[in-house]
Amino acid sequence: MLCHCRPITHSTVLCLTILATIPISGCNIAGRRSSYFSHLNAAYHNTDYLVYEFQDSLSIGKRTHQLDMLLSNYSSSTAIFITAWNPYSRKLTRDENDRRNEQLIARVKAIGDFPVFLGEGKARNGDWPPELSYLILGVHTEMANQLADEFGQNAYLTYNLGGPAKIVWRQ
Repeated sequence: MLCHCRPITHSTVLCLTILATIPISGCNIAGRRSSYFSHLNAAYHNTDYLVYEFQDSLSIGKRTHQLDMLLSNYSSSTAIFITAWNPYSRKLTRDENDRRNEQLIARVKAIGDFPVFLGEGKARNGDWPPELSYLILGVHTEMANQLADEFGQNAYLTYNLGGPAKIVWRQ
């Protein structure tokens, strides 16, 4: 007996998006989802989220003192690290990804005057190309979720003053 399912996918925050689309067929859906999620979770945890402004990386589960200082300098207490690259685990061309990131920033600017810093999510083992991303200060959870959903990201990083960086899954 085959089950009809839509593809399960992953994309980075902040990442940063170590992605691969894997359609699931067959009836052992729960086991496959669990295995796939474990793989994606490991990929996110093995990614460095570099912010060019201060040449330091965010890492899931760790505090970043330079980000704390940046947040304080901007009188902010929250930040997200997000990209629009490679939605739902589909590798796109550099031009397509750049266009999507431009749309993401245009959307952020339409919502408000948030400080934005360029960065990238980079897999430590090099098995996924770096993805240009943004650290955006002052974004609340509802807006961050909306942006991640709108730009096809399954997850992003969030950081509150005093850390640590956390992953927020959308799928």
